[in-house]
Amino acid sequence: ALVRKFRTDTERFASPLNCSMNVPRYCSAHRRDILFGAMHDAYATRWVGSNYMNPEYDGVQLYRALRYAITASHADTPFLSVAVYPRWSGYRYMNLLSHPHVHVLTKYQEGTFRFLPPDYARSTGRRAGSAKWP
Repeated sequence: ALVRKFRTDTERFASPLNCSMNVPRYCSAHRRDILFGAMHDAYATRWVGSNYMNPEYDGVQLYRALRYAITASHADTPFLSVAVYPRWSGYRYMNLLSHPHVHVLTKYQEGTFRFLPPDYARSTGRRAGSAKWP
């Protein structure tokens, strides 16, 4: 739904195993993934257009990605990045959520954000696990 609504053309911080098949381009942290159509390094190209990002859930990585998106939003070319972030109090990136170019679209209650297990397509009756953080 996000891809359609925001006409997403690039997925940042993905891999050949978890990228959306509905997004034309994706960036991987591994150079070897170029063989599978990835662009290497989400930070190596200029951020333009409509992006989706779900960076590694590490405080430093979350801050760096959001800071980069905010910087890209100051350019003269249109830019949008939809991001999935945990609400971890005490982390530096949480301060960036009050930046005028950042808008929180939705919040999920703890335990309601579900992830599909890696083998969900082959399994039957398996339920997705839920995040244990806010």
